[in-house]
Amino acid sequence: MKIKRTAYPLIVCCVSCLLFAGSCNAPAGPTTKNAESSAGMITDPDMAKVKIAIQAIATKWADAENARDAKAVSDFYADDAIRLVNNMPMISGKANILKSLEEELANTPEGSTISIETLEVFGNEKDVVEVGRLTQKDCTGTVYYTGKYLTYWQYRNGRYLAVRDMFNDDAKQN
Repeated sequence: MKIKRTAYPLIVCCVSCLLFAGSCNAPAGPTTKNAESSAGMITDPDMAKVKIAIQAIATKWADAENARDAKAVSDFYADDAIRLVNNMPMISGKANILKSLEEELANTPEGSTISIETLEVFGNEKDVVEVGRLTQKDCTGTVYYTGKYLTYWQYRNGRYLAVRDMFNDDAKQN
């Protein structure tokens, strides 16, 4: 079969269109699984909403520490959590974290208070890394400690749980 010369531009155009269409990709973006299907969906997480939720947890956490309630603080951790405390060995597991919190809170000066501020969050609605700052004041309201932290939160069973938590002191000012 012989192809007419006038058909060549049409064939080249069709082949080019097919190659172009086959090379197109969907736009990149965070993917989450629809709970009711296994199909992935492109979504934009509302990180402002997530930050509000995480700050609310941080405020409850500070309230629990100020009440010297180690059990309430440990309830913010997942069972498989790891806590990285300044100048101490790694603490693995919720039960061990509870023991360390009991010791820490028992040694916290009477009347002192802690405040926790979420500076930023990133990730998605399921996996969130929080960057924050903490401040401790004595019973007169004088700041005697400042530090910073990173907490990796996972949304499990309807709530955020701390899976990894790390904090350390700010440099001392002379």
